[in-house]
Amino acid sequence: MSVPQAKAGPQDDGMLNVPPKGYKTLIEASVSDRWEEAQREWTLTGESVTEVDADFPEACEFCQERNIKTAYRIRNIHNHNERWLGSECIKRYIKLDGAETVEDSARRFTQKMRLLNAERNLRLFGEMITERDITPSELKDCERALRQFIYGQSLSYDNILKYWDEIVVAMLGDIPGRCEPRKLARVKQLVSNPQSLLNRKVRFHDDNEQIGHWGSVRQTKQHVVGRVALNRQSEDRGADVALIAEEQRAD
Repeated sequence: MSVPQAKAGPQDDGMLNVPPKGYKTLIEASVSDRWEEAQREWTLTGESVTEVDADFPEACEFCQERNIKTAYRIRNIHNHNERWLGSECIKRYIKLDGAETVEDSARRFTQKMRLLNAERNLRLFGEMITERDITPSELKDCERALRQFIYGQSLSYDNILKYWDEIVVAMLGDIPGRCEPRKLARVKQLVSNPQSLLNRKVRFHDDNEQIGHWGSVRQTKQHVVGRVALNRQSEDRGADVALIAEEQRAD
């Protein structure tokens, strides 16, 4: 009985549009030596690196293209081999999590990347809102990340408090029972009353002038108190000058 020989390249597998280097890389790292089966053996680990990271690969390990900005790690679900690929090769040639088509896999990849980015941004905003009040533009970005996180998990934004535990874990990195009450309160503000997280500039009635920056409320109040005191001193000096001038005219 003859043993079937491994296919030498994509042309032997009927895959003329697959780069030979990529075909060889994937087949060698997979359990199956059939392209259609090897494509479905891979899943995303959720890890990605950019050019500024120390472990950024020299090139996409599928096509050997060096001109990539971000690399994503994929793992074989059978033998746990891992490879770094660019997004285009993942979307064109890999059928993540056993997807039927590369198009379906590409949609899953895009959704997963949006969710991972939302989780990463939520963690950053979780640190931010527990340390200070935020600006309107920061609040807008934070709410966008929260929506992407909810939709990325196929949840509904209508009753967001139903997903309180998931939101807390995403923003603070732990379950509610193990988080500081102060930090939980700030996340609750974001979910139930996001406008309360904003710092506000102060507007004077006399000249309609805005002063201060997006600092803390305490700093803003101190600034106001100091400005009011200066205005009163100025008014008092003005009154004294006017009184002296009137006395001089009387003389």
